[in-house]
Amino acid sequence: SVHTPLANVGVFYSRYDYDDHIVITTPSGTGSAITSYSYSAGVTLARTFWERVHLGATCKTFNYGGTFGSPATLSTNNAMLFDIGVQYATDGILTNTVFHDELRGGVSLQNFGTDVRAGSMNLSDPQQLIPVPRYLRIGFAYRIERESDEPGELIPFSLLVAGEYRNLLNGANGQSHDRDFWGFGTELTLLEIISLRTGGYISPNDGWYGIQGKASFRYGFGLS
Repeated sequence: SVHTPLANVGVFYSRYDYDDHIVITTPSGTGSAITSYSYSAGVTLARTFWERVHLGATCKTFNYGGTFGSPATLSTNNAMLFDIGVQYATDGILTNTVFHDELRGGVSLQNFGTDVRAGSMNLSDPQQLIPVPRYLRIGFAYRIERESDEPGELIPFSLLVAGEYRNLLNGANGQSHDRDFWGFGTELTLLEIISLRTGGYISPNDGWYGIQGKASFRYGFGLS
């Protein structure tokens, strides 16, 4: 990311690779090894207005595919997608000079654009259009930090707590449930050097990333 006089500009690339795993493909219970992947890449522009309102927009591309036994493969076109979001920041509830806190709230719309066009896995459907899930996301972040004793010194510690609700806007026809996703996390930073993170995710359906209705946790460590 880089700061310019007009806006902050960010560039990103994210990829997920699933190595060989077995998928059952016959009534007898035998299967074949498959590999799969997905990635997204894009550019984000963000700017602050009136000191407290932050507006951002992202243009990105998404693609996925894999090898389903030999020689069956699945590949897709590069879907073009757009996100837009707004944040509002306000001072927290603390008034002393030892601690400083801040509360942010935000809302965004995600993945509006073209659908994915798959390869020739299903010959009965020549269009092969697969809708990209579109979301409404609402979240908050609260940060509290201990002020340094002297100007220029490292901040002793800071704590960030965040939460998010995500709603699937373009579910299948008649789908009135399986639309609500929840996420939450914390990050503790010591002396602006070491960061300890944990996060949870609750999905309305079963998948690679979790079990329906049960929190799936992740943990992380950072060094700056």
